[in-house]
Amino acid sequence: MLATTMHATTRAAHAARASRAAPPRRVAASAPHGRASAARPRWAPRAAAPDGDAEPVDAAPEPVAAIDGLAADAADAVSGAADAAAAAVDRAAAAASAAVSDASDVATAAVGDAAAAAAALQGTVAASVSGAAPGIDWGAAAAGGAGDPRFVGLNVLVTGATGGVGRRVVEALRAKGVPTRALVRDAARAAKLLPAPTPAAGAEGGPPAFEVAVGDVYQYASLPPAFKGVNAVVVASAANNKADPFGPFNTDFQGTLNLIAAARRAGVKRFVFVTSIGADDPLNPLNLFFGILFWKKRAEEELQRSGLPAVIVRPGGLRDSLPPGEEPGAIVMEGPGAFGFPPRRSGSILRSQVADVCVEALVCPAAVDKCVEVVAQRGAPQRSIAELFDAVRP
Repeated sequence: MLATTMHATTRAAHAARASRAAPPRRVAASAPHGRASAARPRWAPRAAAPDGDAEPVDAAPEPVAAIDGLAADAADAVSGAADAAAAAVDRAAAAASAAVSDASDVATAAVGDAAAAAAALQGTVAASVSGAAPGIDWGAAAAGGAGDPRFVGLNVLVTGATGGVGRRVVEALRAKGVPTRALVRDAARAAKLLPAPTPAAGAEGGPPAFEVAVGDVYQYASLPPAFKGVNAVVVASAANNKADPFGPFNTDFQGTLNLIAAARRAGVKRFVFVTSIGADDPLNPLNLFFGILFWKKRAEEELQRSGLPAVIVRPGGLRDSLPPGEEPGAIVMEGPGAFGFPPRRSGSILRSQVADVCVEALVCPAAVDKCVEVVAQRGAPQRSIAELFDAVRP
């Protein structure tokens, strides 16, 4: 009896706890007939029932007007931002247009300067073009000026001898009475442009006063015979075929390396190398000619590392002659990088003046192991080439 009563009491307690733990029943907010409620119902408790449980009731939905107000404010903000962005874009476009206009003016001026500089430098590329130098009176060249004791015993090989500078170097050497050999690729062309070979001027068996050797700087095997008996070389060879993409590499670089090797083998005492102003500037417009200045610069570096007593001469734009009534300017000589493409200074020089610099470089002690740039300027002080070399620091 007592057990039955306790069992019933336990079941009643369990039922009461389960009744209190049950979740409140949700009642959806009423809506007009045939339409669903537009707002999600929210719940709020009623007053507590006698047993302490709360019964949920419907609460009012969020006001639609408040949401509409927030949306309107957001739309206004977006519209204002769009207007501000459009105004900023307009201002940026106007500023960019003005900048482009200014840049165009600057570029136009720079192109004009570049064109002038390129025109001045163009003569360097054409140094070996046929007929570049006017006719030379070889008889007069051979007759005068001999007797400078500094040139006694000198025997010189000139490469690029049928080009503008090379021919002038041959002329200047003959004026000094120096035995000279011209290295040419085309003997028939040399016969038209160079003096006739002359017999030996020194002791029996010595090198001739002037002779022509046929060879190609790109073909090393042709060079040792040309160096036989000479103790100095003036390298005036340069690529001149603008249609040959390999010309600057073959002639100005590899050809010069071959000459360096042949000169070392022959025990040459002085190596004078004619290149160009602007060789230090890879953006120089002349490098559009298949990198001609780039390869000249690489050849310069090889010569400087060779251990040969070397002089590098970088002339400005090369000229054969001056207009009637114009006097030649004095030679101005400075170290590397002084002249070239703007903003560097530009300048030109007569081929005959370049030849005089090369010939002096063969015997001037102050010239050894220097790289010099030369132009001619009217109004510059007249100084000897030896003094000019002495003033340039290595």
